[in-house]
Amino acid sequence: KLVGTPPTSAAVYSAALGLDLDSARRAAAEAWDLATLARIYRQHHRDLDAATRAGSGSAGNPAMLRQYVAAVRPVFASLYDDPNLPAELLSAGWPRPATLTALEQVVGTFHRPMQRYLTELSGSG
Repeated sequence: KLVGTPPTSAAVYSAALGLDLDSARRAAAEAWDLATLARIYRQHHRDLDAATRAGSGSAGNPAMLRQYVAAVRPVFASLYDDPNLPAELLSAGWPRPATLTALEQVVGTFHRPMQRYLTELSGSG
């Protein structure tokens, strides 16, 4: 299914690949370099866990804001690069869900202190 209208000068052909599930998994893994993306997600998870531990109980301040941005920004970049394939094309233990859980924990750890800090900084608190 096409999203949008192709340019009038474009030739659009429909095609289907007849692959069994194992072959489709291998094709997807190669086409999107899923092994590298999985390694990146696992590293993000470790970094997010470390940021959660480091930020737990901290007061909001400029250093905490920098730490938060440094922890979450690379994750969002990887999410942008993720092809968001159906689960059946991903390896068992695909690390994206665990990384998203770790991201939620970082947001939960940093949200209130950063909200207080930014409110004080803006003078509206």
